[in-house]
Parts: sequence; structure tokens; C-alpha cells
Amino acid sequence: MPAHAGPRFLVTGATGFIGSRLVSELIAEHGAEAITAMADVETTPDERACVRELKSRAVTLIQCDLLELPKLGLPVPEFDVVYHLAGFVAVEKRNPKIAVNTTGTTNLLDWLGQNLSGKRLVFSGTQLSVDRNERPTGPMNESTPCHPKTEYGRTKLEAERIIEARSPILHFDYTILRLSTIIGPGYRAEGILGRFQQLLAKNSLATRLNWPGRTSIICLSDVVDIMIAAPQLAETKNEVYHLSNGEDPTIDHLLDQISRILRLPRKKIAVPAWIWEIVWAITSFAGNKKAIPFELRVFLWRVSHMAGDGLYLDGSKLNGVLNPHYRSIEEGLYEAYGVTGFSKLAMKPDFRR
Repeated sequence: MPAHAGPRFLVTGATGFIGSRLVSELIAEHGAEAITAMADVETTPDERACVRELKSRAVTLIQCDLLELPKLGLPVPEFDVVYHLAGFVAVEKRNPKIAVNTTGTTNLLDWLGQNLSGKRLVFSGTQLSVDRNERPTGPMNESTPCHPKTEYGRTKLEAERIIEARSPILHFDYTILRLSTIIGPGYRAEGILGRFQQLLAKNSLATRLNWPGRTSIICLSDVVDIMIAAPQLAETKNEVYHLSNGEDPTIDHLLDQISRILRLPRKKIAVPAWIWEIVWAITSFAGNKKAIPFELRVFLWRVSHMAGDGLYLDGSKLNGVLNPHYRSIEEGLYEAYGVTGFSKLAMKPDFRR
């Protein structure tokens, strides 16, 4: 069989929410022989199905725990671009596996070593690596000081720092994409789409309030398109970008959309702005105190973002380079929830206050 003539790709977290979609698109564009997919040995049913699919398509598959990588003596595959997507993403859980975000990143770079020279590494970061200590006024951008308040945010920021520090030593370039909330098929049940669906179905008080905090969102397919395009451009070398489709709804408006699409009633309760100011002040302060039990601290941290613009990103830096065409939140929600009836003629909603 002749050697593959085009670019080669190494994808960690290849069976995950983003990774499975990215690998599928890379196969469609470059062929299965161009891909080496890495997946954890511990998998969910959906991930196991993805493993079977990759094997059936003759994709080179490496199943390993990145925390155990130094002990395995695995040969390094050929690659031109590395997509490092593997990570522990459950903000609401305490688990030693979160070390995959930091130690796992170090182990990956050590394993690849000098093979990284002249190559590009694309890293999936998170908006939660930023956070803010002060009252949010406007969106966060790439120059906003980082004050992560969760272990997930802290470890992902540390991974960014590891990559930046090792880049000149191993002579590779990187592109760090800090992701906002991603909507698409296969979303986590514990994430915003799953929780809002569950709470709306119960007519929970939490979903009836007019939460004023803005949140940035992007569709899964747009994330994949950006990941494929970014390493092809010299302008994206050694840069950090925030990803958002620019609609930036309030949580109140997002709940309106979800309730309409799922046909779940939502009888709103209007809370005055001055009360939300107090809610943000209390939850932001308390949610950063280590003396408070972990689960309660995460809950308060989430409330602070719903009461203020804590998850609001400015994606204009990336837009100026790639000029992407984003899908609307409405279209993404229809696809994520598997609901038919979306019309591409629908007007994009106006989320201005």
C-alpha cells in the first residue's frame, strides 16, 4: 500500500463529544489512513460504540490512559497536526482523573517529544479557565486576567501553560481554543442542555426565574470546522482564541428557546435587577471559599454565572482571522435535542437587553 501523501492527524479524546465528530470529518476529508485516534480505556456505552465504528473504518486506534502513558512504551505514530481534546470535563465531580488535564498533557508532550518539531498542536481549552473576581461588565476576551474558580478551569489553564512553556523547547506551534458552551448531539446529561431539559420538565422554580446572566454558545459542527481550519493558517500559530457564535443570550432567553423547542411550559417569574445584583455578590463571594463543601461551592459558582455575565465571551479575535459562518443557537438546539421543525428561514432572535 502506498504511503499516505496528505497530512496526518493525531487526535486524543477521539471518542468524546468533540473528538468523535472531528475524527469523522477528518476521515471524510483525508481518509481513515490519515488518522490516529487515541481513546481512554475506560469508556461509556456511546464511546464504546465509537470505538467499534473506528475499528470498522480501519482507523489506527490507540486505547490508553494518558496518566499511564509513560509506562506503556508505545511507538509514536506519524502526524502533522495533534488535536489534544482528551480531558476530564465534569465540573460537578471530584475525581482524581482530573489529573489527565495536567499530568496527562505533560505525558503526551513527553511521549511525542522531538516528533513535535515543526508540527502544530491544537488544544481544546475552556472559558472556565478565565472566570472573573470582579462584577462582569461586558464579555471576556483573550486579555482578560484568568481567575479560574473550579478545579476544571484551573487544570485546563495549567495545561495551557504547560503547552506554551514546552512549545519553544520542542519547537512546535500551538493553537489554544477556549470553548464556550457547546450545543450538539451527544451533549452531557449533567451539562446545561441536559439539566435545563430535566428542570423544565419538572416546572422547577430555577427555570422560571428571569436569569439575567449572558452566556456564550457555539454549535458543535462550528467547533469542528474551526478546529480543522485553524492549523492550516500561519496567523493562528501560538495564539489563544475565545469561541462564541456571537448571539450571547441571557440564561432567561436561552430557557425561553429550549422551552419552546421542547414544548415545555415556562411561566416566568420576574425578579428585579437589584435582587440579581445581591444574588451575584453573595454567590460569587461564597462560591470561591474553600471552607464551603465542594458540591455547594460548585452550585453557588453556577448561580453566580447565571446571575451575572460570567460565561460571556468575545470571539472577535478568531472571527477576524477565520471569518467563520456560525449556525444559530436555535438550529443547534433543534439538532441537539433531536427535534424536527427547524426552519432556516427563521429570524435570528434579538438578545439585546
